[in-house]
Order: sequence, then C-alpha cells, then structure tokens
Amino acid sequence: MAINIRNALELHEKWLCGDLDGEKADLSGADLSGADLRFAELHGADLSDADLRGADLREVNLSEAVLRGANLAEARLSLADLRGADLRRADVSWADLSESNFHKADLSETNLHGVRLIAADLSGANLTGANLNWADLHKADLHEATLRGAALREADLHKANLHGVNLGGADLRKVNLNWADLQGADLSGADLSLAILRESDLREANLSLAILHEADLSESNLRGAKLIEGKLRLATLTGANLRGADLSRADLREARLIRAKLFRAKLIGADLGGANLSWAILHEANLAGADMNWVILHEAKLDPAGKTPEDAEEERS
Repeated sequence: MAINIRNALELHEKWLCGDLDGEKADLSGADLSGADLRFAELHGADLSDADLRGADLREVNLSEAVLRGANLAEARLSLADLRGADLRRADVSWADLSESNFHKADLSETNLHGVRLIAADLSGANLTGANLNWADLHKADLHEATLRGAALREADLHKANLHGVNLGGADLRKVNLNWADLQGADLSGADLSLAILRESDLREANLSLAILHEADLSESNLRGAKLIEGKLRLATLTGANLRGADLSRADLREARLIRAKLFRAKLIGADLGGANLSWAILHEANLAGADMNWVILHEAKLDPAGKTPEDAEEERS
C-alpha cells in the first residue's frame, strides 16, 4: 500500500491538536518496512496489519494505537510509548523493546519470540497466550499482568517484578526467575520444569498443580505459598522458607530440602520418598499420611525440644 508517510504524520499531529484540517492517521495495511519513524507522534493511530518489519520506532508515541495483526519483526522500539496499545496477534519477534512502556497494553496471542524487553514496563498488560519463548525480560515490570497460558520457555526474567501476576497454565520450562518478585502470583498448573528460581520471592503464591520437576528454588521465600498437588520430584529447595506453606499431596520424591524451614507447613499426604531433609526445621509441620520411605532426616528438627532462640523468633514473626 503506497502512502505518503510524512503527510500522514503531519495531518495526524494536527488532528491530535484539535486542528480541523487534521486527520487521524490510517496506516492499516501500509508497507512501512525499514521506515525511520523515530520520535513520531502516533497516539491512537491505526496501524493494524501494517508491515513494520525492521522499522526504527525508537521513542515513538504509539499509546492507544491499533497494531492488531501488524508485523513488527526485528523492529527497534526501545523507549517507545505503547501504553494501552492493541497488539493482539501481532508479530513482534526478535524486536528490541527495551525500556518501552506497555502499561495495560493488549498483547494477547502476540508473537514476542526472542524479543528484548529489558527493564520494560508491562504492568497490567494482557499477554494471555503470548509467545515469549527465549525473550529477555530481566528487570521488567510485569506486576498485575496476565500471562495465562503464555509460552516463556527459557525466557530470562531474573530480577523481574511479577508481583500478583497471573501465569496460570503457562509454559515456564527452563525459565530464569532468579531474584524475581512473585509475591501473590498465580502459577497454578504452570510448567516450571528445570526452572531456576534461586532466592525468588514466592510468598503467598499459588503453585497448586504446578510442575516443578528438577526446578531450583534454593533460598527462595515460599512462606504461605500453596503447592497443593505440586509436582516437585528432584526439585532443589535447599534453604527455602516454606513456613506455613501448603504442600498437601505434593510429589516431593527425591527432592532436596536441606536446611529448609517448614514451620507449620502442611505436608498432608505428600510423597517424600527419598527426599533429603537434613538439617530441615519441621516444628509443628503436619505430616499426616505422608510417605516418608527412605527420607533422610539427618539432624532435622522435628519437635519443639530442639528449638534454638532463632527458631523461636522465627515462629513469633
């Protein structure tokens, strides 16, 4: 589709200013591949189904713009403003979106394979069913975002803010969530096989029915988390804080729970066959009906008599 982009931008800016000679930009289906649109003012513009492959959109204003079905593969969008934009089913694969603002944008079913979203703002965004495999989201802000059913295989989310995020049923295999904030997150039914969550904050998170086979949760904070019927075979929970966590009917076979804090944890009907609980603290834990065959309990603390002053302080907190 041939279009005079300079004229369209000038008319759009007039429209935004309320000038009667202005006209809202309709760039739907336009071929803008490789175009230089840096700093362009495209608030509310229609770019649905446009071809923007390899375009330079750095620091452009696309807030509330319609980019539904657009092709933005390998585009440069760092520092762009896409607040409230509609990118449903768009192809944004391998694009650079670092430090861009997608607050409350709709990216459902969008292809974000391999994108760079370093330190980007995706708070409140809708990423339901999006493809984020191999994406770099470290230090990104995704608090209160919806990623239900999204694919994030081998994505980098270390130090990301995922407070209150919905990742129910998401594919998070081999994802890097080291030092991530996942407080109150919904990870029910998510697949976190071989994921790395060292020192992550999972307080009050819902991991019921989640798959965490061979995941590394060393030193993570899972206080009050729900892991009901979670699958944690061969998982590493060394030094993890599981105070008050619900692990009822969880599969913890051969899991490493060395030095884990399980104050008042619920392990009702859990399978702990072959698990290593050396030096673990299990004061007031509920192990009713748990399978303890071949469990290693070397110097584990199972009753109040073994409490240290530090243990007592922990229980009061």
